[in-house]
Amino acid sequence: CHSSGTDTLFIYKTTDHGYTWDVVYSMNPGSGGQLLDFDMKLEPFVTDNPNIYLIWADSVPASGYRLFFGAIQPGVTSIWYEFTDSDYDSTFQVAMDVEPDSNPFIVISCISLYYTAGETQWYTASSADGGAVWDVYGPHTSSMGPMEVTAACNDSDVFYVGSIYTQSSNRFRTWGNQSGFVNVSSANDTVRYTPNIVTQKYHAYPSNYVYGLYTQGTDPRVYYNYSTDGGANWQTPAIWSMSGDVYSNNPNMRLGWDMTVDRPAACCYIEGGSFDSLVAALMTSDYYSWDGRIIPNDYNLTTTMPAQINASMVHNGRFLIYREYNVNNIWFDRWDHYNQVEETPNILPDANFFSVFQSSGIIQIRFSTPTNQQIKIEVYDILGRNINTLAERNFSAGEHNLEWNMTGNNGEKVVAGTYFINFTTETRKETKSVQVF
Repeated sequence: CHSSGTDTLFIYKTTDHGYTWDVVYSMNPGSGGQLLDFDMKLEPFVTDNPNIYLIWADSVPASGYRLFFGAIQPGVTSIWYEFTDSDYDSTFQVAMDVEPDSNPFIVISCISLYYTAGETQWYTASSADGGAVWDVYGPHTSSMGPMEVTAACNDSDVFYVGSIYTQSSNRFRTWGNQSGFVNVSSANDTVRYTPNIVTQKYHAYPSNYVYGLYTQGTDPRVYYNYSTDGGANWQTPAIWSMSGDVYSNNPNMRLGWDMTVDRPAACCYIEGGSFDSLVAALMTSDYYSWDGRIIPNDYNLTTTMPAQINASMVHNGRFLIYREYNVNNIWFDRWDHYNQVEETPNILPDANFFSVFQSSGIIQIRFSTPTNQQIKIEVYDILGRNINTLAERNFSAGEHNLEWNMTGNNGEKVVAGTYFINFTTETRKETKSVQVF
């Protein structure tokens, strides 16, 4: 959430299956600070007051980019580790996973700006003692330009990280501490983004299955692939999305902690035709195919906060968390009970949202404002130069859409690379990154 010029992260907890929620922890980067990205996992099997594991990338006026890992036990203690190595001092995208064990093995992966070449680099760190000491790996690329990142590990200290190689056919590529480099997607050159990777937690390497989801195409579809041998070899990618005249993006995939099942659930955002909602599915007991995809709610959602899914196989529960389109409501949806949703308290008095996505070769920008106010939307390149000012005027209350056709202020086509779209209102400032091919 953004208020008074500073981003704040709120962590909520429910003890009654999602009917009521309480804030158990909140933090911010300091005055004028911007939260760039974060990921959060819970200490497994602890039901009373588990540790919250948090990786946090921010930017503050006094210090620039920062990267922290935190092990937080609300109301008891919080331990923080700052990554001060120069490889991490410009991190803006992060991902994390933890093994299902006490004092767990932890893996994080991140994308950092690489100022010398005006590009990006991909790094990984792992800890075998719950986050006290870290081993560092990377950069994972001989050429620069990876975008977006994902991470997964199992209970035998085997881990996988993945990213989109934007300067090498835009492949979804993984690196593992046992399996090395492997392609999840095919090598044909096309648009790919939003990589997701998970692995079975209780099947020892190399017998563990590894799963990947990603978005592909300018008319986007979500694709799925899997490995049966610990990530060493992958099958042929297949479309995961529902059939019909729909676009789908922002996939999310999680595994439950149940050691007897050890299989994932997945969801993605869909739009077009008669659809404009979430689609979700649970993997079958064969460990590689999916139950029929369903639409478990009837609320439109915003891609500002991609939907999250989890599966608690012990209680046969499947849960979706998402932000409703054009309002400030975060919904917790028990998938097994159609449309039984609970809303968290609103955190901010305003309901601005801002999302950016690519479709048919155009950068589409969707936003809303609860009142008439001045809004400025600008495009910057990776060196911080203004490329195009798309809007700087008063917008009426409601929903709005803009398009950027990938040109500069003078109408010239921009070169391929990473660009940042800044969204500034009277009460907040937010930045999204996009890739031009």
